[in-house]
Amino acid sequence: MSALASRLLLAAMVPLALGIAAELTVVVRRITDSVPLDALGAVATSLLFFGCWFGLAAWARRRAARSPARRLNGCAGRRPLRPSRRPARRAGIARQGGVMIYEYRAYYVMPGRMPDIQRRFADVTMKLFKKHGINVVGFWETMIGESNEMVYICSYDDLAQRDRVWKAFMADPEWLAARKASEANGPLVERVVNKIWRPTSFSPMQ
Repeated sequence: MSALASRLLLAAMVPLALGIAAELTVVVRRITDSVPLDALGAVATSLLFFGCWFGLAAWARRRAARSPARRLNGCAGRRPLRPSRRPARRAGIARQGGVMIYEYRAYYVMPGRMPDIQRRFADVTMKLFKKHGINVVGFWETMIGESNEMVYICSYDDLAQRDRVWKAFMADPEWLAARKASEANGPLVERVVNKIWRPTSFSPMQ
């Protein structure tokens, strides 16, 4: 709407400029009584008027077009903003390069001891996992199949990180004490099956 109004205003100024040029021609003729000077004055007046009018309008449009970029880049003299190069974080998993690796861990629990091992994970183990940097993707219990199976999956940056965090966890005095106390009436786990997984190139989870 503002662009249309500007064009209409410029069009309306054309007759005004011509009228001013004609009046100036009459004044010059009365003073100099010279036809060439009259014509030269009219042309010069028209050029000056149109140059100032259209030049100012073009300058204003150019300044308006440049102002958003100035606002984005900050005040004059400051360097433009650049996108961050920090690696993305998702679901609490830190990427340090390449894809993550995952560990599948299945615990086959002694008969009647499933509530005990789940309580130990909920009250002690998860807190120590967080302390030592072991990221748990999730826990699962079997609905159809072996009822004594509990499965969970962990994620790591690489095998070196996996080895480092598990060594620290297994040597933690709090874990050793909790494990001993929970197994006072016998072991909780019959056997453990673990596998190290690497995502395929087309896996939604990398």
